[in-house]
Amino acid sequence: MTVRMYAQQRRLDVGKITVVVEHQWLKDEVGRTLDRIEKLIHIEPQPPDDVLHRLLDIADRCPVHRAMSGSAEIVTRYDP
Repeated sequence: MTVRMYAQQRRLDVGKITVVVEHQWLKDEVGRTLDRIEKLIHIEPQPPDDVLHRLLDIADRCPVHRAMSGSAEIVTRYDP
């Protein structure tokens, strides 16, 4: 939602934005439980590289991402 709002405010012509979120509980080498969230972002059609990099940066600044990043590892990936 944050990416879409940013694109609209900047009048960027982006098409369909899809985000798939996956959650995993992992164990580290000493047996501690780690919380890992992965966001897979797909934008169709793919925007120019400079716009794409800015949108991915904005995705990492969304309020939900920031709130959860204190207790979980959050990884953002782009799906071309």
